Amino acid sequence: MALTVESLNRRRILDSTNLEYTSAIFTVSREDVFDYNRCPKIVAIKTYRKTRTRRERSEPYDSGIPLPNIVGQIGEAAVRLAFSGTDERDGSFGEGSLVHQKTGGKRIAQLILSRLNLVDIGIRMDLELLAEKTIEGLKEIRADIDSALGPLTIVGRGESRYGALPTCGYPDYVALTSNKKPVLIEVKNGVKASPAKDEFQASFYNSLGKTAGVIVHELSLSDGGIRPNVQVRLEEDAETLVLYPRLNKWRRITDTVDIKSDDLEEIWAAKQLGILGRWPTTDCGSDCPHTRYGIVLPEDSMDMVAKPLPLIFAKGAADLGVDYDFNFMRRYISRITPSTMNELWNLSHHLGSTPLSDLESITTIMENRLGVGRDVSTKLLRWMRGIGEAEPNVKIRVDQMKIEKEMAVYLEPWRQLLPEKMHDATAAVAQSVATRTYSLPKQSRLIIDRSWEKWS
Repeated sequence: MALTVESLNRRRILDSTNLEYTSAIFTVSREDVFDYNRCPKIVAIKTYRKTRTRRERSEPYDSGIPLPNIVGQIGEAAVRLAFSGTDERDGSFGEGSLVHQKTGGKRIAQLILSRLNLVDIGIRMDLELLAEKTIEGLKEIRADIDSALGPLTIVGRGESRYGALPTCGYPDYVALTSNKKPVLIEVKNGVKASPAKDEFQASFYNSLGKTAGVIVHELSLSDGGIRPNVQVRLEEDAETLVLYPRLNKWRRITDTVDIKSDDLEEIWAAKQLGILGRWPTTDCGSDCPHTRYGIVLPEDSMDMVAKPLPLIFAKGAADLGVDYDFNFMRRYISRITPSTMNELWNLSHHLGSTPLSDLESITTIMENRLGVGRDVSTKLLRWMRGIGEAEPNVKIRVDQMKIEKEMAVYLEPWRQLLPEKMHDATAAVAQSVATRTYSLPKQSRLIIDRSWEKWS
């Protein structure tokens, strides 16, 4: 039996009464796509469990052995050093540099210890040994990569978005080849590789980079101070290098994950069936991976698949005039240089009476100090000046109720899916996720519109 809005309304009382948690209903993760390719029923099972079971926090290890996240941080720090494009890198990773290697290992260990506020001598020695092994493995890896691709230089952290799912990807680093081609880097510093999952993760990042581009977050030194710099490379052909420092090996992944419009709807259909305590009809056998989860749900299907909530709110807000490009840069500047934003807040009530010539000078100072374009600096100043006049000139948000009214037709299926007690809280979270997902340094509206078209 197919689920229509009318049948959903009847079944919601039976199937959604135990729905307690909504964290799984806003986005499609890389894991969701991976599970969908294994069997759509797994997506429904996991959504069913996540919406009804609180996730318990894992207890920290009570031993001198470094925690798994520390192992990863050491790998990332060593890779950053190996591909930093500095003399310090060559000193630590050059031939016959055993002393430099040990020094580099200690420095990396001390960096991680200071972040985590760990002082245990045993852990410190373990970290130093782990860092030295990581650096040793990277020496051979870097030589191979230099031979295959030429010298790489890491320029910052990476971030990419796929608005139609929606989802975000966070490769560890973005590097540039000598001819300025972007390459994504993912670090796996464990003692065992997971080839299938690692290849899928890299292919997934390539898909995001090719579809929506890669945002590069970089901090550069300029005139003795830290200057924020953010770039976006839209629709670049991407490839990902997966590095295994402790295994002395690396992989170059150029494949992508082909996510078609039909896949979008089927993934979300499986998630929405999971919300209802059901799963999709498939022709899988008794040895299908979904059988390992020990859960059996009634089979069903959906005639009407609700569009992703964050996409609905992003489209509604954009249609009502929200400037997502400016939203990205405003939040970025606030996070990177909070002192500058504080100064502007203090000035905001005086900007309304400031002569235009002085405003031009302030705009130039902001452009140079913040490392952003003149357009962004001008918008930021206009916004601050508007706050002082109680009429902001750049719109960064819209009242939630206005968006709900604007997008009522598209929100109706979700109102049928979810218990009434969750409607308000769910809308607020969806609006927040929309701001985080669809705000880009530039062309945010283009990404929103393209994502919406994939669902049309």
